[in-house]
Amino acid sequence: MSGDTAPPHVVEDCLGIVQLLSDGTVERPDAAQLLPPTTFFPDVPGVEWEDVAFDAPRGLKLRMYKPPVGADKLPVLVYFHGGGFCAGSFDHPHIHASCLRLAAELPAVVLSADYRLAPEHRLPAAIDDGAAVLAWLRGHAQAAQPWLAESADFTRVFVAGESAGGNLAHHVAVRVVGSGAALAGSILITPFFGGAERTGTESEPSRAGVLFTIEMSDQFWRLSLPGGATRDHPAANPFGPGIPSLAPVALPPALVVAAGRDLLRDRVVGYAESLRGMGKAVELAVFDGEEHGFSVVQPWGDAATEMIRVVKRFVREAPLCAASSSLTNHHLPPQLAATLRRGADPSRGFVVVVNSPTLVPAQPPSSTTRSPLISPPLCPPPPTMSGDTAPRVVDDYRGDIQLLSDGTVIRSDPAVLRPPERFPDVLPGVQWEDVVYDAAHGLKLRMYRPAAGKDTAAEAAGARPNFHSGCLRLSSELPAVVLSADYRLRPERRHRRVKRGNRNTAEALPKRLIDHDNATGRTAALP
Repeated sequence: MSGDTAPPHVVEDCLGIVQLLSDGTVERPDAAQLLPPTTFFPDVPGVEWEDVAFDAPRGLKLRMYKPPVGADKLPVLVYFHGGGFCAGSFDHPHIHASCLRLAAELPAVVLSADYRLAPEHRLPAAIDDGAAVLAWLRGHAQAAQPWLAESADFTRVFVAGESAGGNLAHHVAVRVVGSGAALAGSILITPFFGGAERTGTESEPSRAGVLFTIEMSDQFWRLSLPGGATRDHPAANPFGPGIPSLAPVALPPALVVAAGRDLLRDRVVGYAESLRGMGKAVELAVFDGEEHGFSVVQPWGDAATEMIRVVKRFVREAPLCAASSSLTNHHLPPQLAATLRRGADPSRGFVVVVNSPTLVPAQPPSSTTRSPLISPPLCPPPPTMSGDTAPRVVDDYRGDIQLLSDGTVIRSDPAVLRPPERFPDVLPGVQWEDVVYDAAHGLKLRMYRPAAGKDTAAEAAGARPNFHSGCLRLSSELPAVVLSADYRLRPERRHRRVKRGNRNTAEALPKRLIDHDNATGRTAALP
């Protein structure tokens, strides 16, 4: 008995979610502690999803998301979650919410895949599993999954991921194109890379309250890299010393998303610079003021919304760039260069998107000034059969309104951009109905009438679910007869036509109100 060895003890404890014991076994007390699902995220109407196995012997699954499909088939986005290669799953509420939005707003068929985790399965196991997803997609998915056969455009397959998933997107893209298969593009969102030598932002002291620290980064690498490997292992540092150059590899266009307050910012920007130096098609989007993994930590936040807009444009334009000989240079506006402090060299022609407008000096609007939040197109569109340039997006407002070069306008469903909250109809006595005030232009208004016996006055306002709730309160609490009116919108109706439309609205409201009151016997005092 006295010769028995001591019981296994913990030799590495990663945030309480992964514990490596002295005998090599691993315990996982509660993986949800890494990113507790403390917030309820809304569902996205119209997006269907189901879980399917892509590697049954290893018990690996993915979650497939399909938005409503129109006449054209949709691109395929293979998405890998983060978690330092040691934690995470496609069914985590934050990952699920992110993929719902991507599917709905790109739109795309999204495949959110699990992979084997370290330290039970050290790298390159996760890379092997990521490549297996693409092999499954090419070999068996079309026959086995009716959703894919009906909805997916297999000529437009993208690999994407956040944090460790962004690292996977890089390595999977290298492996897939190296096997002779084609990819439309790769999307790396605050990717988790490393290196033995610290960058400037990695050397800075950790700020209080941040979710991701240099100590966590080092621990994730200790647990996920092969035994004895340093952070210059190719899985951590694709451009490290002694690693073969990727210059001969026909990599697809890449979108690289960096966060301005991420300790990995300099490393992520350096990754994009390295690709650019090899002549690869790359776009860098820097979200100043954001932390590592911002798009998953707050999947319905403003920064995530802006990022999805950037991804949407990239997915639309990347196949054009893949067919082009080179990437068009876009020079950084001077006022944005200062916000990067250290990182990308503006002379290299990166496209930079800054998400925090309060950090950028304001500019008066003019006909020659673009908003710093709107990136120029990734590359010029190819000529049409007639020799003309195909219509392209010349202005994009958060993916909700897109103005094309031929003057046409594309509008997505604004409820997808930010689904309306559910507001209670708790204002007793307020009645409302919709009335046409300008039939020639198809314009209506919603009339709210408070409980009888209160003093009334007419008021004009505006009406989606949020506007509806606001007008209910105005009508009840002023009290007033509230007319919430629609009007013709830009850019379809602009310049002189908009002014005429607004004048028509202003002139039509009093006349229609009087006509309606005469017909119904109601009275209202006009302002």
